[in-house]
Amino acid sequence: MKKLKIAMFGHKRIPSREGGVEIVVEQLSTKMVKCGMQVTCFNRGGQFMYSEKKEQLKSYQGIIIKKVPTIDI
Repeated sequence: MKKLKIAMFGHKRIPSREGGVEIVVEQLSTKMVKCGMQVTCFNRGGQFMYSEKKEQLKSYQGIIIKKVPTIDI
């Protein structure tokens, strides 16, 4: 059976405790990974979105992390 591939976008970033959407995305994504799905989260990039440590994350609890550019204000 093929692994189901899921993309999550629209949130700020995971891991995070900033808002309700981020918490739901993190919890849902980790549960999907445990069920055998391949989950990719597209975290926002930009001057207010990343610390140096978080910017280097390539995965988190089995979730693939991709950084996408965001317009800086």
